[in-house]
Formats: sequence, structure tokens, C-alpha cells
Amino acid sequence: MNFAGALFALQRGHKVKRHHWTGYWKARQRLSDDKWIIEIHTYDGETSDLTKTSNIMYTLSNCACDDWEIVEDWNKNTTQPDYMNDNCVVEEDKQ
Repeated sequence: MNFAGALFALQRGHKVKRHHWTGYWKARQRLSDDKWIIEIHTYDGETSDLTKTSNIMYTLSNCACDDWEIVEDWNKNTTQPDYMNDNCVVEEDKQ
């Protein structure tokens, strides 16, 4: 699905990921101020706020892809993803 579909799924409480990811994104409401945030859950159990990403271009490039899927059951015991085969994300210009 495209990111619009993934966003609607997030709003309905689903976890979403790209087809090759072993982590996922999840939306939740913060208890401190009731604002909605999207959490990035990585394959190794780390969690971070989407707005605090260290590489905004990479993160936004993921949103342009159409291989998003709803996560039914996430397994922490998966291996690290192979990002070398990610054909959708735009790589930085090497010039």
C-alpha cells in the first residue's frame, strides 16, 4: 500500500512497516500532553520519535514508497534487514 494507506492504518491503531523492514512504526497519544506521535520501533528493540530522526531525507523518502504493509504480529527475533536491496528510497547524491 502507499503511505496514505499506511497513515490511515496508523490512525486506526495498526503498526505499519515497509516490506523489507523487521521493525515497524506505531502511532500513539502521549500521556503528558495528548499529542499524537509516531514511534519508530527498530529490529533491535530501540524506540524513537519520528520527528527526532537523524536522517530526515531518508525517513521522508520512505514515505514516498508504495510497499507499506500492516504488521499483524511483530517478532523481535528477526534478523537485521538488508537495506542494500531497497530500490525505492532515494540515495544521497555522491558528487
